Amino acid sequence: MRITPQDIFKHEFKQAMRGYDKDEVDAFLEMVGNQMEELIQENAKLKDDLKELKTRAEEFEKRERALEETLLTAKRISEQLKENTQKEAN
Repeated sequence: MRITPQDIFKHEFKQAMRGYDKDEVDAFLEMVGNQMEELIQENAKLKDDLKELKTRAEEFEKRERALEETLLTAKRISEQLKENTQKEAN
Protein backbone atom coordinates (compact mmCIF):
# COMPACT_ATOMS: atom_id res chain seq x y z
CA MET A 1 0.00 0.00 0.00
CA ARG A 2 1.38 3.39 -0.98
CA ILE A 3 1.15 6.16 1.57
CA THR A 4 0.17 9.58 0.31
CA PRO A 5 0.57 12.92 2.04
CA GLN A 6 -3.21 12.92 2.55
CA ASP A 7 -2.94 9.59 4.41
CA ILE A 8 -0.45 11.21 6.76
CA PHE A 9 -2.55 14.34 7.27
CA LYS A 10 -5.76 12.38 7.97
CA HIS A 11 -4.35 9.54 10.08
CA GLU A 12 -5.80 9.29 13.57
CA PHE A 13 -4.09 7.51 16.45
CA LYS A 14 -5.94 5.85 19.31
CA GLN A 15 -5.46 7.41 22.72
CA ALA A 16 -3.95 5.32 25.46
CA MET A 17 -2.78 5.87 28.97
CA ARG A 18 0.68 7.42 29.06
CA GLY A 19 0.46 7.98 25.30
CA TYR A 20 2.22 10.55 23.18
CA ASP A 21 1.43 14.28 23.20
CA LYS A 22 -1.33 14.66 20.58
CA ASP A 23 -0.21 18.15 19.51
CA GLU A 24 3.37 16.97 19.07
CA VAL A 25 2.28 13.96 17.01
CA ASP A 26 -0.02 16.15 14.87
CA ALA A 27 2.76 18.69 14.27
CA PHE A 28 5.19 15.93 13.30
CA LEU A 29 2.69 14.32 10.93
CA GLU A 30 2.00 17.67 9.31
CA MET A 31 5.74 18.24 8.83
CA VAL A 32 6.19 14.75 7.36
CA GLY A 33 3.18 15.21 5.07
CA ASN A 34 4.46 18.57 3.82
CA GLN A 35 7.92 17.17 3.15
CA MET A 36 6.40 14.20 1.36
CA GLU A 37 4.38 16.54 -0.88
CA GLU A 38 7.57 18.47 -1.70
CA LEU A 39 9.41 15.24 -2.51
CA ILE A 40 6.58 14.04 -4.75
CA GLN A 41 6.66 17.34 -6.65
CA GLU A 42 10.46 17.24 -6.90
CA ASN A 43 10.32 13.64 -8.12
CA ALA A 44 7.76 14.56 -10.80
CA LYS A 45 9.95 17.46 -11.95
CA LEU A 46 13.02 15.24 -12.09
CA LYS A 47 11.08 12.68 -14.16
CA ASP A 48 10.04 15.43 -16.57
CA ASP A 49 13.63 16.69 -16.76
CA LEU A 50 14.89 13.16 -17.42
CA LYS A 51 12.33 12.66 -20.18
CA GLU A 52 13.42 15.95 -21.79
CA LEU A 53 17.10 15.00 -21.55
CA LYS A 54 16.45 11.58 -23.08
CA THR A 55 14.62 13.22 -25.97
CA ARG A 56 17.50 15.64 -26.52
CA ALA A 57 20.04 12.80 -26.33
CA GLU A 58 18.10 10.89 -29.00
CA GLU A 59 18.13 13.97 -31.22
CA PHE A 60 21.89 14.36 -30.80
CA GLU A 61 22.40 10.67 -31.61
CA LYS A 62 20.40 11.11 -34.84
CA ARG A 63 22.51 14.14 -35.76
CA GLU A 64 25.68 12.22 -34.98
CA ARG A 65 24.63 9.35 -37.27
CA ALA A 66 23.77 11.83 -40.04
CA LEU A 67 27.18 13.51 -39.68
CA GLU A 68 28.96 10.15 -39.76
CA GLU A 69 27.10 9.22 -42.94
CA THR A 70 27.96 12.60 -44.48
CA LEU A 71 31.63 12.13 -43.62
CA LEU A 72 31.66 8.64 -45.10
CA THR A 73 30.03 9.93 -48.28
CA ALA A 74 32.56 12.78 -48.51
CA LYS A 75 35.40 10.29 -47.99
CA ARG A 76 34.08 8.04 -50.77
CA ILE A 77 33.72 10.99 -53.14
CA SER A 78 37.24 12.15 -52.29
CA GLU A 79 38.64 8.69 -52.97
CA GLN A 80 36.76 8.50 -56.28
CA LEU A 81 38.10 11.92 -57.31
CA LYS A 82 41.66 10.83 -56.49
CA GLU A 83 41.18 7.62 -58.41
CA ASN A 84 39.72 9.45 -61.44
CA THR A 85 42.51 12.04 -61.33
CA GLN A 86 45.15 9.29 -61.29
CA LYS A 87 43.47 7.50 -64.20
CA GLU A 88 43.37 10.72 -66.22
CA ALA A 89 47.02 11.45 -65.41
CA ASN A 90 48.08 8.05 -66.72
